[in-house]
Amino acid sequence: MTSRLGRPVLAVAATLAVVMLAPVIALAGSLVNVDCGDGAPLSTTADLTTLTSLQASIQGMVDNPSGMSCSLTQGGVADPTLLGISTSNGGGDRFVVGGGRYGREFPNCPTNFSLNAHVNGQGPHGTQNVTMTNSDKGCPGQGHIRANVTCLAVNGNDAEIRGDILDQTGSLGPQFFPAGDTVLVTDVQDNGKPSSGVPDTIVQYVDTTGTDLACAPPSGDQYFTVDNGNITVHD
Repeated sequence: MTSRLGRPVLAVAATLAVVMLAPVIALAGSLVNVDCGDGAPLSTTADLTTLTSLQASIQGMVDNPSGMSCSLTQGGVADPTLLGISTSNGGGDRFVVGGGRYGREFPNCPTNFSLNAHVNGQGPHGTQNVTMTNSDKGCPGQGHIRANVTCLAVNGNDAEIRGDILDQTGSLGPQFFPAGDTVLVTDVQDNGKPSSGVPDTIVQYVDTTGTDLACAPPSGDQYFTVDNGNITVHD
């Protein structure tokens, strides 16, 4: 565990999850639904590139379980109250969906993560999960954090998610962080689908109570490479 601007950084994560991947026919500009069981599914139109990236992100949750179960389906009639809306100037559907693993090479403690963040007519929704396994010697041991989504900021392929921590267990329990750190922050950079050869990047850390609405697009601090999985950022 390292620090960023004085805040503890989570350099590790994972817990068992089962993710259902529904067969999806890739049609440009079609309606896509991502439902992670939090009562606020993402409904958006997606071109072929975005659809392919979403499939890779959800497959990343399957391959690197961390406690989130999502389904991806295509078609149906769009519900305007569920459509993603802009969270800042520029318009467009803004969301982040991701799943995978980081920290395998540095700091040599594999961490699984799963992300589902979007904003609809009722405000921000979603879940952040981070799980540390106990598979590697020298790591603190198994631990898990689950947080909701209270804000989302997107700028191009960079995004920041913040949310209030709902559960903390094991090596990621509250006793291992400064008192009053109750906000989970996830900063990510989407560098295209895994086959592009340029991996996505991520950093997760905890911040003080009251910063859950202080989202700002990150700029270069996402310094852990996603060595397995994918992150989809849509602006």
